[in-house]
Amino acid sequence: MDALVCVSDGFIYDDVDYGLRIQQRLTAEGLETGRVDLTKSNLDTLPPARVYVFTGGETSVNTETAWMRRAVEHAGRLVRTAGAATHSVVGICLGSQIIAEALRPGSITSLPAMDIGLIRVMGRDGAHGQETVPTFHYQAISPHIESIDGVRVTWSSPTTPVEGFSYGSAVYGFQFHPELTSDDMLELINGRADEIEFRNGTVADARHSVGRYRDSLSSDLFRRLVVDRCRVGNGMRRVG
Repeated sequence: MDALVCVSDGFIYDDVDYGLRIQQRLTAEGLETGRVDLTKSNLDTLPPARVYVFTGGETSVNTETAWMRRAVEHAGRLVRTAGAATHSVVGICLGSQIIAEALRPGSITSLPAMDIGLIRVMGRDGAHGQETVPTFHYQAISPHIESIDGVRVTWSSPTTPVEGFSYGSAVYGFQFHPELTSDDMLELINGRADEIEFRNGTVADARHSVGRYRDSLSSDLFRRLVVDRCRVGNGMRRVG
């Protein structure tokens, strides 16, 4: 199998869970995919894959929920063997926080206000420039993650210092959602308006950001940030 999507709890909107768009994007790239439910699966028996993708979700990494503790533990095992074991690990939003927590316990902090909408992130190494990305999160990764040998912060924004990071040559985390479209973001904002306001976000500003940055959201963002990086050095293949 090329990619195994490890799906956390919750829905982005309606019946669109956090794994659906990721799996659709991977399949569209001609990759063989599968999925597991992190809240129910025995993670010790995951099938082998070229890349393991941990999705966004609703439960905070800081909870003591049994499935979350198992997810962090298993992500740690995958991260420690990535590269040498010819697999990659990618985390998106909550998934990136799960990886960060596995690397450095206590890495997840709360934001004063939810970060929601289309935003601009800046490449930290000077090579990436700026990128428009969809985002939806109220917790973030502490910049102290860079105290771990091998971790490099790759993307940042004014509200979230760690928008993206890498660990070694085969582990990547993205606090934002490269798999989502502008239409997905509008559906999400409209369907989660009460939660956005509860977490000190502003629905009107979030909607405005989609209109403002819609044209600069690249249609190949997911391919460039996720698929292409995971193909490098681990033998992922197209099947279509």
